[in-house]
Amino acid sequence: MLTRLIRTRLGPVTLDAPEFPPRQFDGAHGHLWQWVGDGGELISLSVAVRKSRLLTEDGVRGHLLWEVREVQHDLDPSPESQVAYLPADVSGADASAAATVDGARDGHPVRSHLVVTTDGARHQFVIHALVPDNHLGREMSGAVTTGIQIYPWTMPT
Repeated sequence: MLTRLIRTRLGPVTLDAPEFPPRQFDGAHGHLWQWVGDGGELISLSVAVRKSRLLTEDGVRGHLLWEVREVQHDLDPSPESQVAYLPADVSGADASAAATVDGARDGHPVRSHLVVTTDGARHQFVIHALVPDNHLGREMSGAVTTGIQIYPWTMPT
Protein backbone atom coordinates (compact mmCIF):
# COMPACT_ATOMS: atom_id res chain seq x y z
CA MET A 1 0.00 0.00 0.00
CA LEU A 2 1.48 3.34 -1.00
CA THR A 3 -0.70 5.75 0.97
CA ARG A 4 0.11 5.47 4.66
CA LEU A 5 -2.95 5.11 6.89
CA ILE A 6 -3.10 6.31 10.47
CA ARG A 7 -5.77 5.89 13.14
CA THR A 8 -7.90 9.03 12.87
CA ARG A 9 -10.68 10.36 15.10
CA LEU A 10 -13.32 12.53 13.45
CA GLY A 11 -15.81 13.56 16.11
CA PRO A 12 -17.56 10.30 17.00
CA VAL A 13 -15.89 8.17 14.31
CA THR A 14 -12.48 6.54 14.43
CA LEU A 15 -11.05 4.75 11.39
CA ASP A 16 -7.82 4.25 9.50
CA ALA A 17 -7.46 7.14 7.06
CA PRO A 18 -4.70 8.71 4.96
CA GLU A 19 -2.08 10.51 7.02
CA PHE A 20 -2.55 13.76 5.09
CA PRO A 21 -5.26 16.05 6.48
CA PRO A 22 -8.80 15.91 5.09
CA ARG A 23 -10.91 18.80 3.92
CA GLN A 24 -13.70 19.44 6.40
CA PHE A 25 -17.14 20.83 5.66
CA ASP A 26 -19.67 21.77 8.33
CA GLY A 27 -23.34 22.09 7.48
CA ALA A 28 -26.67 22.62 9.14
CA HIS A 29 -27.28 18.88 9.49
CA GLY A 30 -23.82 17.46 9.90
CA HIS A 31 -20.14 17.29 9.10
CA LEU A 32 -18.15 15.88 6.19
CA TRP A 33 -14.47 15.01 6.02
CA GLN A 34 -12.95 14.22 2.62
CA TRP A 35 -9.59 13.01 1.38
CA VAL A 36 -8.76 13.15 -2.32
CA GLY A 37 -6.05 10.70 -3.32
CA ASP A 38 -3.83 10.58 -6.37
CA GLY A 39 -5.79 7.70 -7.94
CA GLY A 40 -3.03 5.16 -7.34
CA GLU A 41 -4.90 3.24 -4.66
CA LEU A 42 -7.29 5.92 -3.42
CA ILE A 43 -9.48 8.18 -5.47
CA SER A 44 -11.44 9.62 -2.54
CA LEU A 45 -12.57 8.87 0.98
CA SER A 46 -15.45 10.65 2.65
CA VAL A 47 -16.85 10.38 6.15
CA ALA A 48 -20.20 12.04 6.84
CA VAL A 49 -21.81 12.46 10.26
CA ARG A 50 -25.43 13.58 10.09
CA LYS A 51 -28.23 14.22 12.52
CA SER A 52 -30.78 11.60 11.60
CA ARG A 53 -34.07 9.95 12.35
CA LEU A 54 -33.05 6.83 10.36
CA LEU A 55 -31.65 5.15 13.44
CA THR A 56 -32.99 1.62 13.02
CA GLU A 57 -31.67 -1.35 11.03
CA ASP A 58 -34.35 -0.71 8.40
CA GLY A 59 -33.38 2.97 8.22
CA VAL A 60 -29.70 2.11 7.82
CA ARG A 61 -30.42 -0.48 5.10
CA GLY A 62 -32.73 1.95 3.32
CA HIS A 63 -30.08 4.67 3.33
CA LEU A 64 -27.45 2.21 2.09
CA LEU A 65 -29.73 1.37 -0.87
CA TRP A 66 -30.02 5.12 -1.60
CA GLU A 67 -26.21 5.52 -1.44
CA VAL A 68 -25.76 2.53 -3.80
CA ARG A 69 -28.18 4.09 -6.33
CA GLU A 70 -26.27 7.40 -6.14
CA VAL A 71 -22.96 5.62 -6.80
CA GLN A 72 -24.47 3.65 -9.69
CA HIS A 73 -25.78 6.91 -11.18
CA ASP A 74 -22.20 8.28 -11.23
CA LEU A 75 -20.80 5.21 -13.04
CA ASP A 76 -20.55 4.70 -16.79
CA PRO A 77 -23.60 2.82 -18.07
CA SER A 78 -22.64 -0.85 -18.20
CA PRO A 79 -24.32 -4.21 -17.74
CA GLU A 80 -21.13 -5.35 -15.95
CA SER A 81 -21.65 -3.08 -12.95
CA GLN A 82 -22.02 -5.22 -9.83
CA VAL A 83 -23.30 -4.63 -6.30
CA ALA A 84 -22.40 -6.87 -3.37
CA TYR A 85 -24.01 -6.41 0.04
CA LEU A 86 -21.63 -7.25 2.87
CA PRO A 87 -21.81 -7.80 6.60
CA ALA A 88 -20.75 -4.70 8.50
CA ASP A 89 -19.26 -5.00 11.96
CA VAL A 90 -18.82 -1.48 13.32
CA SER A 91 -17.74 -1.27 16.95
CA GLY A 92 -20.08 0.90 19.04
CA ALA A 93 -22.79 1.04 16.35
CA ASP A 94 -26.41 0.15 16.92
CA ALA A 95 -26.98 -0.91 13.28
CA SER A 96 -24.71 -1.08 10.22
CA ALA A 97 -24.85 -2.11 6.58
CA ALA A 98 -22.20 -2.22 3.85
CA ALA A 99 -21.90 -2.75 0.11
CA THR A 100 -19.40 -2.57 -2.71
CA VAL A 101 -20.29 -1.26 -6.15
CA ASP A 102 -17.96 -2.20 -9.00
CA GLY A 103 -18.12 -0.46 -12.34
CA ALA A 104 -16.32 2.10 -14.47
CA ARG A 105 -16.03 5.86 -14.24
CA ASP A 106 -14.79 7.69 -17.31
CA GLY A 107 -13.67 4.32 -18.67
CA HIS A 108 -11.58 3.39 -15.61
CA PRO A 109 -12.59 0.42 -13.42
CA VAL A 110 -13.51 1.60 -9.91
CA ARG A 111 -14.87 0.16 -6.68
CA SER A 112 -17.03 2.07 -4.21
CA HIS A 113 -17.05 0.62 -0.72
CA LEU A 114 -19.90 2.03 1.37
CA VAL A 115 -20.64 1.67 5.07
CA VAL A 116 -23.76 3.19 6.63
CA THR A 117 -24.12 2.98 10.38
CA THR A 118 -25.88 4.63 13.32
CA ASP A 119 -25.30 5.16 17.00
CA GLY A 120 -28.98 4.37 17.55
CA ALA A 121 -29.50 7.66 19.35
CA ARG A 122 -29.00 10.73 17.16
CA HIS A 123 -26.51 10.25 14.35
CA GLN A 124 -26.05 8.43 11.10
CA PHE A 125 -22.61 7.85 9.61
CA VAL A 126 -21.69 7.24 5.96
CA ILE A 127 -18.19 6.14 5.01
CA HIS A 128 -17.45 5.98 1.26
CA ALA A 129 -14.11 4.84 -0.14
CA LEU A 130 -13.77 5.18 -3.92
CA VAL A 131 -10.76 3.29 -5.23
CA PRO A 132 -9.41 1.90 -8.50
CA ASP A 133 -10.75 -1.62 -8.99
CA ASN A 134 -7.39 -3.36 -8.65
CA HIS A 135 -5.44 -5.12 -5.91
CA LEU A 136 -4.13 -1.92 -4.27
CA GLY A 137 -7.53 -0.23 -4.38
CA ARG A 138 -9.33 -3.21 -2.86
CA GLU A 139 -6.64 -3.41 -0.15
CA MET A 140 -7.08 0.30 0.59
CA SER A 141 -10.89 0.18 0.77
CA GLY A 142 -10.75 -2.88 3.02
CA ALA A 143 -8.27 -1.22 5.36
CA VAL A 144 -10.38 1.92 5.64
CA THR A 145 -13.79 0.27 6.05
CA THR A 146 -12.82 -2.35 8.61
CA GLY A 147 -12.03 -1.25 12.14
CA ILE A 148 -14.50 1.65 12.14
CA GLN A 149 -15.51 2.64 15.67
CA ILE A 150 -18.37 4.86 16.78
CA TYR A 151 -18.28 6.74 20.11
CA PRO A 152 -21.02 8.64 21.95
CA TRP A 153 -20.88 12.26 20.87
CA THR A 154 -22.89 15.44 20.83
CA MET A 155 -22.66 17.21 17.50
CA PRO A 156 -21.65 20.86 17.83
CA THR A 157 -24.23 23.29 16.51
